[in-house]
Amino acid sequence: MPQPSIHRKIPGFAHFGFFIVWACLITFGVLFLENGLSLSFETRWDLARFFLPFILLIGFGIYLMEQQRKIFYQMYRLSICDSLTGSYNHQFLRENLKNIIDERKRPLSVVFLDIDGFKRYNDDFGHLAGDSVLRTLSEVFGKNLSDGEFLARYGGDEFVIVLVRKYADAEKFVHSKANIFKNLTNLSVSVGIAELRDEDTVDSILIRADEDMYRNKKSR
Repeated sequence: MPQPSIHRKIPGFAHFGFFIVWACLITFGVLFLENGLSLSFETRWDLARFFLPFILLIGFGIYLMEQQRKIFYQMYRLSICDSLTGSYNHQFLRENLKNIIDERKRPLSVVFLDIDGFKRYNDDFGHLAGDSVLRTLSEVFGKNLSDGEFLARYGGDEFVIVLVRKYADAEKFVHSKANIFKNLTNLSVSVGIAELRDEDTVDSILIRADEDMYRNKKSR
């Protein structure tokens, strides 16, 4: 799902830009009036002295806007991403999954992932090693996603992938990634997939994917 615009997420961002523009126009107007409504200058220095404050104000305004944009972007990323893995968080998952379901314009499959034996792995090798495994999972399953698709950490060692694909295509994609993950970590994942139905809500499709995952886990 494309990320919502930061300009829409952060109140007052656009107003700050308009303030800079108006400040520049006012400055130019004042300087223009002080010169007797004339743009005739005797020397190049007079010309530079006239426009220099205007140029400096624009430059300073652009600098402030860029710094503000960076800060707001960092704040925005922190609000939608999991700090450990870099994948999207639970809140982002629910909000954007709802938007996709409401559109109902294309096929959709929701994938639930759970790392097999992760608690024992943490007990045997420590939580730092466990954190590394979670980051590896995020890197592996977060690659090669198409436009409108994303990976989110649901909680603990459970992740959800939203794929704009039919069930068979989603299954093929996930199992290929699971093989890569196992080669890197020697750990397997249990997978559950639910394809969107007409009557589905965010909760219902997540529940079906979760139930499918636990059925597959128990059958091993």
